[in-house]
Amino acid sequence: LAPRPPVPARRRRDREPMNAMRTQHVATGAAVAATLYALYALRRAKRALERERTLRQEERRGRTRAEASLRNVRKRDTHGRGRLVEPIGTVSTPFVKRSGTPRQGAVCPAARGIVKFD
Repeated sequence: LAPRPPVPARRRRDREPMNAMRTQHVATGAAVAATLYALYALRRAKRALERERTLRQEERRGRTRAEASLRNVRKRDTHGRGRLVEPIGTVSTPFVKRSGTPRQGAVCPAARGIVKFD
């Protein structure tokens, strides 16, 4: 067998294209990783939104059922009288409508009212 000829030493300019390719592959890999993470985050956000929507619907269903149940209890307890509490008197004030009526008496001391007990 004949001896093999020696392999020539690589020069720097021979390695430059390989380094450029390596850099390009790293950049491409980073872009792919960023895209995959963005898709993952989007999917997670969609799941969280759907879960919140479901919880809100369940809460509303429960609240409306509770309100209907309370309404039925009130109907049953009034026995057709229409009220749970019987009035004990009336109040007369110079205010015609509820809007514009002060909540605190000290705000409008000139306005006087009369309470008549039955």
